[in-house]
Amino acid sequence: ETRPMLPTWQAGPVVPIYAPFNYDYLSVTNPQSLYSALESRNMVITEAYGLPDESNPQEVEEAAIWFDWYSNYIPPTDDPSEPMSDVYYPIFETRENVKVDLENGDDQVVGLLAATWFWRDVLKDILPDDSTGIVVVFDNPCNPSFTYMVNGRIPLYLGRGDQHETQYDDLVIQNDFSGLSSPEFSSIPLNENYCPFQISVYPSSEREDVYTTADPIIIMVVTVAIFMFTTLVFVVYDLSVERRQKVVMKTAVTSRAVVSSLYPEVVREQIESASHISGRDLSTKSKRSMEKKGFMGSCRSLFKQGEKNSIASLIDSFGDSSAGAILETTPIAYLYPETTVMLADIAGFTAWSSAREPTKVFLLLETLYRAFDESAKRYRVFKIESIGDAYVAVTGLPKAQRNHAVIMAKFASLCIQKMNLLVADLEKTRGPGTAS
Repeated sequence: ETRPMLPTWQAGPVVPIYAPFNYDYLSVTNPQSLYSALESRNMVITEAYGLPDESNPQEVEEAAIWFDWYSNYIPPTDDPSEPMSDVYYPIFETRENVKVDLENGDDQVVGLLAATWFWRDVLKDILPDDSTGIVVVFDNPCNPSFTYMVNGRIPLYLGRGDQHETQYDDLVIQNDFSGLSSPEFSSIPLNENYCPFQISVYPSSEREDVYTTADPIIIMVVTVAIFMFTTLVFVVYDLSVERRQKVVMKTAVTSRAVVSSLYPEVVREQIESASHISGRDLSTKSKRSMEKKGFMGSCRSLFKQGEKNSIASLIDSFGDSSAGAILETTPIAYLYPETTVMLADIAGFTAWSSAREPTKVFLLLETLYRAFDESAKRYRVFKIESIGDAYVAVTGLPKAQRNHAVIMAKFASLCIQKMNLLVADLEKTRGPGTAS
C-alpha cells in the first residue's frame, strides 16, 4: 500500500531525539488529521490531547511521560499538563503573487506547515484585568471537553470535562471555533468537518459576586431615610408654625376683643390707623439716631450721668424729630352733646371686701358685671369701664340716641334688680353681709 510521505525539513525548537530533517512526520503523529488537511486543502486543527482519564492509570502514566518531555521546550512558568492541539496549514504549488483558488484551481498541496499550541494561549490577554469569573468550555466530537476559568488576562485550567455551574445554563453564549476565524488573517479556511470545536461561555458564582452587592439597597435606605427625615422636619416645622399661628391668631382675636369692648368701632379704626402711621414714622426717624450710638448705648450713657429726667433725655437723644412725631399724633376726641352717663358704686364694698378672700371678691364682681354687660347689650348701652366696684356706662354714643335718658334709666333700674337677686344667691356661699 502506498501513502504520501511528509519529510520534516525543519523544526523549532530543535528536538534532539529526532533527525533534524527528512524524517517522515506521518510516522510520529496521527495520520487522519494530516490526510484531512491534504485532501480538503483546508487548515485543520487537531483534536486536543493531554487529557488523560484520571480513572485510567495507564493513560495517566503515559500522559506524565509526555508532559515531562514537553516541559523541556516551554517556559518554566507554563504548565505542560494542559490541553494542546496541532494546526496544519497547507502549502500550495503556485506561481508568485497568485491567489490560490481552492474550489476550481489545480494547485497541488506540496507541504504542510505544522504547529503545536496550548489552548490557554487562545484565552490569554483577551479580557481586561477586572473581567473575572468567566468560564469557557471547549467541546469537540473527537475527545472529551475541557474547561478554563478566565480571570482578566490570565486563564486558569480547571480540568477535563464540562465544569461550569449548572445554575447558569440559561446564560450560556456559544459559537463554533471556525466562526471566530477571519479571512483577514488567512486565505486558507478552517476545515469545519474534522473535529470541529465549539466554545461555550458561562458566568460563575465568582462573577455574580462582583455584581451582587448591597450598595443599591444601602443607597436606597439612606435616600429613603433622608427623605423621611426631611419630610418629618417639614411636618414638625409646619405643625409648629401652624401652632404658633393659632396662638398669634388667638392673641390677636383676644386683643381685638378687648379693644372692641373698650372703644367704639369708629374709634378703633382711628386708633389702628394712627398706630400704623406713628409706628412707621417713629421707626424711620429714630433709626438714624440709634445707628449712630445704639439704643443700649444711649441708655447707659444717660443713666451713668445720673440725669433726673432720663426718659425725656433719652427721647431727646434720639432726635427732636422722634419726640415730635410722638407729640404730633392727632388725639382721638369727639363731642357728643346729648348723652347720659351712669356711675354705679356698691355701697359698703370696701368694708365687705376687706374681710373676704380675693377669690370671693372677684367672684362677686365678675357675677355682677357679667349680668350688667348682658343688659347693656340688650339696651344698647355702651360700657365705658369698670374699676373695682365702680361701673361706668353711657348712652347716646357712639351712635346718637334720641331717648338716651330713658334708656339709661331703664338700664340702671334693671341693674339694681339683678344685683339684689344675685347677691341674695351669693350670700349663701360668700357669707353674711354679702346682700346688705
